[in-house]
Amino acid sequence: MAAEPSTLSVLVPEPTTLSTLLDQDWAPLYLANAILCSGSRETLPPSSACDLTGDAIQQCLSFAAVCHASRVVRLLPPRHLSDAVFRSDASRYTAFEWHSLSVRPGDLRLAAVVVQCEWKDQGWGNRKGMLSVVRDGGRAPNDYAAWGSDVIVGCEPAPHNYEKLDLFFRPSTDAVRYQLFARAGGGGGHALTIRKVQVRDLAIVDSEAALERYKQYVCEMQQSAAPGGVNLCGDSESDEGEESEEGEESEEGEESDPGDESE
Repeated sequence: MAAEPSTLSVLVPEPTTLSTLLDQDWAPLYLANAILCSGSRETLPPSSACDLTGDAIQQCLSFAAVCHASRVVRLLPPRHLSDAVFRSDASRYTAFEWHSLSVRPGDLRLAAVVVQCEWKDQGWGNRKGMLSVVRDGGRAPNDYAAWGSDVIVGCEPAPHNYEKLDLFFRPSTDAVRYQLFARAGGGGGHALTIRKVQVRDLAIVDSEAALERYKQYVCEMQQSAAPGGVNLCGDSESDEGEESEEGEESEEGEESDPGDESE
């Protein structure tokens, strides 16, 4: 008696959707990084890994708001820096080392950093003003000098009248801090005025441990800003409350025009 032919069963894989993709542990942060690298702009000096724009940061925040699984990046409260006026002697052509920028606030890894301000030079004559972010231990360029590899991002020359400036950069994974340099310029009579300075950090929150550090850091920032030492760090903080709070922060970031590339 002849054997009956066997039938082969073919398993048809389920279609890949955004939901099934986000269920993979590696996917959410990978997609967030891909969105950040989707921007394109010319900059001096050239960015090391990818060009970062304000639009890319806003798109990354929009991706993070899609669902709980995609919330692997969160915007931290702004860090405000003091206004400053730099004046150089006629013989000084070097930049001033102004502020140290930590890229581990609250021991959180950062996906991106935005330095926002308004700036101008002395209002007449040659334009030599510069603002730049430099790797710790490096130096910013002198007047009319080439930009070295230590300069991560920057802008020159400063305008004669106040304009907004946004400097975007992605911290290196092995970096701890960067230096913010300001240059007025040599030759006599040059000045650089910088006001309304704030640093916005896009933190990576891709684990329960990172979420706890994020909550603690936000709590400490709110506590330091609260008048009269009011306790704003209750134990009743929930993810729902964070979503509302983060939405407010995102709106604040949009109001400060993080996508207005004045470089």
